[in-house]
Amino acid sequence: MPVLSRFLQFLIHPNRLQRWLPLLAFLFLFGYQINQIIPLPKDYGPYYGDEYFYLQNARAFRETGNLQASFTYSGQGSVIGGFDAHGPAYPMLYGLLHWDGTWSGKHLLIVNFLVYGLGLVLVFSQKVSFGIRLLQGILLSGSPYILFYGQSLMPELIQAGLAIFLFLGMRKFQGQFSKPGIIQIALLILVFAWIRSTWFFALFALAGVVFPKEKGMSLGLLMLGLLGMLVYPAYFHEQTPNVFSQSWAFLEAGEWSKAWVEISFNTKRNLYFLLTYSEGKFYWAWKVWILITLILGFLHYQKSKVLKFGLILLLLHLAFAVLLYKTYQWTDWRMLSPAAILLNLALLQELRFRTESLVLVLASLISFGLLIPFQQKLLRLRKEYSPISVDQETILGLEALEPSLIRVDTVILKEFDLRDLPVQNREGKLLRYSLPYYELREASPAYHLQVQGDQLMIRSTKNLPQ
Repeated sequence: MPVLSRFLQFLIHPNRLQRWLPLLAFLFLFGYQINQIIPLPKDYGPYYGDEYFYLQNARAFRETGNLQASFTYSGQGSVIGGFDAHGPAYPMLYGLLHWDGTWSGKHLLIVNFLVYGLGLVLVFSQKVSFGIRLLQGILLSGSPYILFYGQSLMPELIQAGLAIFLFLGMRKFQGQFSKPGIIQIALLILVFAWIRSTWFFALFALAGVVFPKEKGMSLGLLMLGLLGMLVYPAYFHEQTPNVFSQSWAFLEAGEWSKAWVEISFNTKRNLYFLLTYSEGKFYWAWKVWILITLILGFLHYQKSKVLKFGLILLLLHLAFAVLLYKTYQWTDWRMLSPAAILLNLALLQELRFRTESLVLVLASLISFGLLIPFQQKLLRLRKEYSPISVDQETILGLEALEPSLIRVDTVILKEFDLRDLPVQNREGKLLRYSLPYYELREASPAYHLQVQGDQLMIRSTKNLPQ
């Protein structure tokens, strides 16, 4: 077996200390990551509002076969399909990969790690020196992004896995960038964009890589990316208020000046937060890592198509975050990290063991180390979090309803365990809930789930006080 032979040659190299230390570092970091989820209880539950949506809508799909979201912000869901604000991919992914009869947050954690872990395995399966693969493995297992979201029910580890898959796909075709190869990469990007729409930016990056040799193909990729960014989030995701949606609404209404004011104010605000917002020293170390990644990307992008692709992709994500989204409250962390991971893998591949590579990995490891106390505090808070259980009488009352839209009182969102809300009635039909986390125009519910005294009450809209 050639892989085993190369690994053994690596281990018995005369300079054993130089070879063994990185291997031990990787094993330690990887073991630390895995050890964070193994002791978690089976009923490990959501902590943030969005996590309930991922868990309950996947459960609803698994139990009813209906992709229409059970949990939505407004009760309406997306224009097409009635999906929640995160789209249809996550319920399918978590639902189809469900292997027992119970639902808990730990199931989502395991699926997240399976996708990321597959990417890590593929990194070590590359036909390059084991030293480079090991350096890439240290970067991944020592990533603060992976550590922070390893215990979260947010699907960020899936995004890290997709970044790895896209890096490996680009590497496969960069030597012979034929039209069939470009089409295959574009199809891969479309699959990833179905999971998270910001991957449509990768079509723009791909267009930048193949231009000017393939001008027609570049134009087609740009048009496809632009169409995807405008259509998919607008029609297949429930709309929540943000600068992108608000600006688009102004443009549709012909109010160009208002759109410009919205975008310019948001840009100034985001630049301010980009330079000042932090959750701690680890956050500043992460920003330094992003900065080093960008500098090295600019210095070396001509070395390979993958490097150029990764640089363009990271710049597009940065521009989107600054102009149309936000760079605070962890959003820049989520937005930039997957693209930065892709560019890091490409840099380590091309620079090999130059000083720049070691600086890049070291910057990430510093953020990782500084994050550990904060991450342990969050993990403790998650374990201690004990929302009030919904009583059995209320659950049975909800299950007795016809397929209905039920508006959940805001007090319930803050104090009760939303996992207890049934997603189907006794006949196996989908029950839908509107959870008003945002001030949105809501669909008219058939019932209200309210708190009266110390009890939950299901009230028909017809019987509410006029």
